[in-house]
Amino acid sequence: MEWRYQTRQGDTWDVLAFDIYGSEMLAHVIQQANPELLGYIFFPSGLTLRIPETPPLATNQPLPPWER
Repeated sequence: MEWRYQTRQGDTWDVLAFDIYGSEMLAHVIQQANPELLGYIFFPSGLTLRIPETPPLATNQPLPPWER
């Protein structure tokens, strides 16, 4: 399942990923769903992005100390 997000002036891939998924490291998930918009670093207002469901966390990665 995916949902849609309407950009606001100045939105960026990493900030959206942090706001949506809780980690800027998941910006690639949003980028993969919107390959036609990869030329943007800062979004103008009014673009519609496809936002995939929250990806599962990799279980083979060690947790950072503050999450142990």
